[in-house]
Amino acid sequence: MQDGHVSGDTRPVHRTIAAMRIEVRDDQGVRLGDLQVADGLSPPRGRTDQDIEVFPDWERARDDQGHLRRCVICGSDHLYRQRQLPRMTGFIVVLALAMAAAAILDLASGWPILVAMVALLIFDVAVLVLSDEMLTCYRCRSGYRGLAIARYHRPWNRRTAAKCHRT
Repeated sequence: MQDGHVSGDTRPVHRTIAAMRIEVRDDQGVRLGDLQVADGLSPPRGRTDQDIEVFPDWERARDDQGHLRRCVICGSDHLYRQRQLPRMTGFIVVLALAMAAAAILDLASGWPILVAMVALLIFDVAVLVLSDEMLTCYRCRSGYRGLAIARYHRPWNRRTAAKCHRT
């Protein structure tokens, strides 16, 4: 992509949404790869990191403030917000379990292990609270990261999910 154009396409691209990463999934929820959308561009087509060509539908995908309001992959109007867990969360959980096992087996005890476990807990909670939110489509499960999320998007809802899977 150069100068607002997509490779092989001579049409100008609409400059609207801030930089984002789309985790593209098909209608069955199978991951097709990540699509990087450059700052302010709405490309009519692109290639995922797994070299699969996709054709995002940006028509009516934004509200008046430029927020994403519908999935550009499948066209669903139903998106939900969720916390994006950092990759280090799994490591922190394993470390906490190892520390707890060491304390239970009396391999390490006393104030040092207690202080280390409290510090780990505070660090983990801080990481989770400060982690970014993302939008996810109920229908195809495509995820949108690195964008401003409108207030009208709510967390996952069982009824909405059931309704989207019936249609």
